[in-house]
Amino acid sequence: LWQASAWIARDAAGSVWAMIWKAMLYENGQGLPLSLEKSAELMQRGAMTQDAAGYGALARYHWGLALYHGRGVAADPTQGLRWLRQARDEGVPEAAAFLAALPQHTF
Repeated sequence: LWQASAWIARDAAGSVWAMIWKAMLYENGQGLPLSLEKSAELMQRGAMTQDAAGYGALARYHWGLALYHGRGVAADPTQGLRWLRQARDEGVPEAAAFLAALPQHTF
């Protein structure tokens, strides 16, 4: 796990996939110190990045959840829903499922 963490940490500078994995390691405290703030920061960077592989959309889903729930950032459900809708519209099934499970008046 440590070797994987080192590889991901090194590559997170430009790879959205690596940003997501590094964020998850921070969020779970596996191989890196637990830090919801660092996790959210990486998800935000990934969410703002377009990539050919489609990992940007997945990062937008995770960033939306962080904002909606206030995980590592101040809670902002309105902005969280905006990012979650964008991820849904870009084909992220987890975003669609999350939004579908919300009471209708929330969005």
